[in-house]
Amino acid sequence: EGVAVSETAARFLRRSIPEADVEIVPNGVDVDAWAAPGRVAEDLPVGRRIVWAHRLDPQKGFPVAVAAFAKVVTEIPEAVLIVAGDGADREALGLLSSSARARVHLLGAVPNDRLPPIHASGEVFVAPATGQESFGVALVEAMAAGLPVVASDIPGDPEALAQALVRVLTEPGLASRLGDAGRARSREYDWSVVVDRLEELYRRAVDRPRRPRPGGRWLR
Repeated sequence: EGVAVSETAARFLRRSIPEADVEIVPNGVDVDAWAAPGRVAEDLPVGRRIVWAHRLDPQKGFPVAVAAFAKVVTEIPEAVLIVAGDGADREALGLLSSSARARVHLLGAVPNDRLPPIHASGEVFVAPATGQESFGVALVEAMAAGLPVVASDIPGDPEALAQALVRVLTEPGLASRLGDAGRARSREYDWSVVVDRLEELYRRAVDRPRRPRPGGRWLR
């Protein structure tokens, strides 16, 4: 019996252990901590706040987000990119004009328990991952906070990302609908749900008779 957090992770496990019976149980999130942060971050710049909360490394796609932001500010001059995270890819900010760079607010690495007020202060969450993502916990956290999420299916396309961000920030009612839908969907990933599913898998594994396999190893 195997457990994977997503279908992508399950495919990897099945390649390694073809005979494994793999079930998908996602990572858990404390949904209530994100849904009711109690306050908003008061030290952020005024503007249409786009929130980034990831490491600044190639896997997370920060250069893609920066390139998209350069396009967003041409249509929404009051847009602000709030960056919670740090890493080598901060150098991507050098691609921005001085006026666009002035609208990027770097917070550095932020402890996870200090992120909910930042999310509560934003209007949209951006997540253009470029690969090696088995499960996006940061996406579920943003959904739980009621932030509309603009993510990618790993294309590395700043133009498409910018268009989606502009649409969320300008189309009447869209951000609210996406936020409400995300908040409702996030409940599926609350620890109370995830733990129940894991406990059920453990009970089944314990009760299942062991069976031999060639080579002398035993599987449940």
